[in-house]
Amino acid sequence: MNDIEESKQGNDTAFQKEDLQNDRNPLHDGGEAPSDAKQNEVSEGEPVKPFWNNIAVGQGFINRFFEGILEKMRSMLKKEFFDFGSKLALSIGSAAFIVMGVIAAFASIVLGIRADSAVMTLLGILIAPAACLVFSFIGGKLFGSTTKLIEKFPSRFSSRAFLDSVAILCLFLGAASVVVAIVWGISARSWDALAIWLVFSVMSSFVGMMALSPKIVNSEIVEGCSTAEEFIGLVSFKIKALMLMAPFVWCVGAIVIVIGLLLAMINGDYGGAFRMTGFGLFIGLIPICIYVWFLTFALIVDILRAILSIPSKLDALKK
Repeated sequence: MNDIEESKQGNDTAFQKEDLQNDRNPLHDGGEAPSDAKQNEVSEGEPVKPFWNNIAVGQGFINRFFEGILEKMRSMLKKEFFDFGSKLALSIGSAAFIVMGVIAAFASIVLGIRADSAVMTLLGILIAPAACLVFSFIGGKLFGSTTKLIEKFPSRFSSRAFLDSVAILCLFLGAASVVVAIVWGISARSWDALAIWLVFSVMSSFVGMMALSPKIVNSEIVEGCSTAEEFIGLVSFKIKALMLMAPFVWCVGAIVIVIGLLLAMINGDYGGAFRMTGFGLFIGLIPICIYVWFLTFALIVDILRAILSIPSKLDALKK
């Protein structure tokens, strides 16, 4: 009996070992089955990344690309370069208005003789040179005062996001306008279209450069900036950018008028001479209009800031 029981126990242990081996290697017929099972277990343990993760990675690459461009351009752009360019524009513009007065006097004589009009000749000789000298003096005085006003009128932003967005957009518009000017203006042989798109390109690039260096327009990034202050900073940035652009527009406009008067005098174009006269009056009055416009805006902003500060002052009095 003992021998029979011992044999049964031996058989049981043998069957248990075989079961354990079968559990460890359930598909013992093929040699590659265990490795496939392990791979399936590993693959099932790794989570599948959603599709939008790839979009986020691509968006991050685009952001880093544009931020790198902005940083390189920001490092090259200095406020001293802008100040030098503004002073140079004022000097060239003042000289252009003086030359404009001389050319306007000669043009009035030539066109007056051709038209047999003594009134045109006398008005051109007596008024045009004096008016150009006055405009030259006004531009030199008021544009310098405008710069000082901007230095006393700071703008605040809570982050650089808006300024960077404006910089990228304006620089893109500037480059695209050059392409449009070349393709459309030259292919259509339209000098007016070429000039308009080139002017728009210069203006867009100018605003983009000021957005890259906000110190030029006396703007700063401040933590804890309120929503109202952010809105005031947004509007004031655009206005100050246009104001700082005014000396360059004034200078370029004076040069264009000088060239236009010369062509009108040579070609005997009376209509062109009158158009250049009206354009010269408009360009000459730009400094006064800009100065009054900025003072009006600054007054409105000061009133808004005073109104917005009332709740905080009342809270301070209660404490």
